[in-house]
Amino acid sequence: MTRPPTEPGDLYVFPPGGAAALEWLVVRPHPDDAGLLFVVPVDDYPRAGTPDVALAAEVAGRPRAARCGQGLWIAADRFEERHRAGRLADEALRLVRQKLADLARGRITSSDEQRAADDDSDYAGWMEDVEAARQRLEEPPGGSSGNAKGPPAPS
Repeated sequence: MTRPPTEPGDLYVFPPGGAAALEWLVVRPHPDDAGLLFVVPVDDYPRAGTPDVALAAEVAGRPRAARCGQGLWIAADRFEERHRAGRLADEALRLVRQKLADLARGRITSSDEQRAADDDSDYAGWMEDVEAARQRLEEPPGGSSGNAKGPPAPS
């Protein structure tokens, strides 16, 4: 059976190894290398800071946050069907892409609630767990290269 293609909006769960239970949202393929996909972690931690996008249940199935400051490029061949967890609505993907573009252009805006989260020690602890999960995901299986942290080209 042929594996369905991985597309922007798809969610994947990679083997766990830490405290953070995350899904990874496929945001876009690399503009110059179709073998790389840009992903951001998505979770249901109740706070969203400045680099995050709070996603309402209407666009994400349940309240979630996309951690746009923790995105990275991953080799497309790492996305196995058995790790596919679902798909977000196109509106959720649009919101994430807009936030990434704003961050890349230095247009950093936040609400009072996001600024309060930035100063919250529990949120900071959660983001340390998210960062650790991103670092684990950066280490490709078998030690080969192909992943790099950083935002996609602005849209």
